[in-house]
Amino acid sequence: MSGLITGGDLIRQLRGKPLGSRLLLPVNMFRSGENVFLDDVTKEEVEKALQVPVNIVKSSGQDFVGAVLHPQEDEEAAAHGEYELPDGA
Repeated sequence: MSGLITGGDLIRQLRGKPLGSRLLLPVNMFRSGENVFLDDVTKEEVEKALQVPVNIVKSSGQDFVGAVLHPQEDEEAAAHGEYELPDGA
């Protein structure tokens, strides 16, 4: 369901709320291999509107927990490619 949330929806719902030091969003909220939401709003536009960095996290719970516990490592792995199963899956 998170893949149906648009950048505009996100901005409207979160603007003015305390968001902490960064916003973690699942990769499936973006077009495959891009930093663009369904409504053509970019990750950078959301960051500017909400005044908080946005980190893209792979869809597994393990990746989310890793991003929370190890933010520097998360930023290094922020680039995402097309949706595909990991090697060996």
